[in-house]
Amino acid sequence: MGGELYAFATIQGYNQGVPINLELANNFYISSRILIKEIELAPAVAKQSQTWLAKFNQGFNQIPDSHIDEVEKRWFGYRRESNGLLIAMQMNVEPFVDIGLDGLPHGLYVDLWRLWSEKTGISIDFIPSDMNGSIKLIKDGHADVHIGYPESEEINTGLNRANHFYSVKSRFFSYNKEIKELSEIDGKRIGLFATSPYIIELRKLLPKAQIRYYDSMEQLIKASRDGDIAGFVASSAYTSHYLLHHKSWSEFYQFNKVDFNTQIYNLTKVEDAELAERIANGFKLISDFEMAKLEQKW
Repeated sequence: MGGELYAFATIQGYNQGVPINLELANNFYISSRILIKEIELAPAVAKQSQTWLAKFNQGFNQIPDSHIDEVEKRWFGYRRESNGLLIAMQMNVEPFVDIGLDGLPHGLYVDLWRLWSEKTGISIDFIPSDMNGSIKLIKDGHADVHIGYPESEEINTGLNRANHFYSVKSRFFSYNKEIKELSEIDGKRIGLFATSPYIIELRKLLPKAQIRYYDSMEQLIKASRDGDIAGFVASSAYTSHYLLHHKSWSEFYQFNKVDFNTQIYNLTKVEDAELAERIANGFKLISDFEMAKLEQKW
């Protein structure tokens, strides 16, 4: 870093928690590393003890690949030689995460995870599902980590919060009428996603409001147009993207005085402590500039 060397060679470390390896990962990206050689390791015996060699080899040959995967996952936090890290993701939440027209995952969360993969050198793959199904994938052991979930005290999955991943702002949207004061909507029917983590906060802010729960943005939009609700509270970025995509932006007004912050977390199984630490350390390598660049893209 001082300019005295053009390049150097070393053994790539695994423990990203060690300060020197964090510095390496932050300043020497995986993409700029050139593999010189992979070193195979084997048990060794003294020449006078060669009779033991056959017994050692026989014993190691009896260890199934599935057990090796389990041991690697215990110490590395993921299956190093098989699939890398399997990430459960919910769909239809643009611009955060969805499946693109090319059939591949895309969105802000996807790009953040791909940057994490580039910095840590750990390969990743995505398993699409819905919101509840993606949580079940973690609990059943079919995936290693959730791409990002609105975990809170009110909505607690029982999984481990590996790290705070992102923060999402949610605001009130009204149909064909601009709201200027809270009093205009207190006492009215308001739509919410059933999984919204700010229900208690909303009740405190609008104690007289009647809350109705919906499963999709399509239902919230229809209920607003039909007059069943005075409006709804949802993620500002998600709602704006949906309205623009469906050419309905001009029909709705955003009321900024209703403003909730939702914390998004990466979730792992409670027993995967090593994996959770590795995930958290990897995201620490993403700079504010890199985060802002991806936010601007999406």
